[in-house]
Amino acid sequence: MSDGYDERAFMPPQEPHSRALGQVFQHALSWEKYRAKGVEILRLSDGDVDKFRRIAIPEWFKWANKGALAREAFASQLDFMRSGDVAYLTDSMLVDEAGRKLTLQ
Repeated sequence: MSDGYDERAFMPPQEPHSRALGQVFQHALSWEKYRAKGVEILRLSDGDVDKFRRIAIPEWFKWANKGALAREAFASQLDFMRSGDVAYLTDSMLVDEAGRKLTLQ
């Protein structure tokens, strides 16, 4: 488009693990008000997001399992990220590098 943004950023990802994010992308339409004020919206590539998830998710569980308060706080955040409202994570993503399911202890 001639106004400098890629409208594909407003389309739901086509990868199977990302389709659930379509609902979140509907909210992206509100980003237009920021663009109108000159704010540049940056997005990580799907490949970069996958790399970060592979590293970050096991670390989240590692730190959450260090204490009751951390576990409680993370469990709440995890529920939110897995909820239909956000659909940021799926159960299949909650594994370590060897593919073992991560759990809160």
